[in-house]
Formats: sequence, C-alpha cells, structure tokens
Amino acid sequence: MDSLLPQGPFTTCLQCLNDYMSVLQRDHFTFLIVLLWNIWNRRNRWVHSNQLTPMRLVSEYAQMVMADFQEANEDIIQRVPRERSQ
Repeated sequence: MDSLLPQGPFTTCLQCLNDYMSVLQRDHFTFLIVLLWNIWNRRNRWVHSNQLTPMRLVSEYAQMVMADFQEANEDIIQRVPRERSQ
C-alpha cells in the first residue's frame, strides 16, 4: 500500500491532504484527519500546559473519537426518512 500513497513533495498541507483524500478510502481518510487533530491537540497541551500525552494514548483516543463519529453517523442515517419511490 505504501507505493500507492502520495510521496510529495508537497508545497502546502492542503495539497498533501487533497492527494491523500484521492487515494484513501473515506473511513481511512477520516481517521487520518482525526489522528492529525489529536496530534495537534497533543502539541498544544505540550506547548501551553507542559503536559506530554503518550502517542499511544493519542492513537487510542483517535480510535475512540472515530468510533463515536461512525456511531453518530449511523444513528443519523437510520433516523432520516427514506424517500419513497414514485
């Protein structure tokens, strides 16, 4: 799979994310975004509170957030009335 991932060079973060979005499955890309967000939060806790969260916990928390996100989406999909075919 590594050979399928974009290698860069990337001039912007947005370009990198767009390239990854084009090759990753939706759930994998969503997890990447959640993981990056958690890494950013880890960095902020270190810079602003001098608290360093172990990467293992960052990854575990990202997995929990992703599971919650998927469950919430499933609940929403089940509640949306389906259009009747005419």
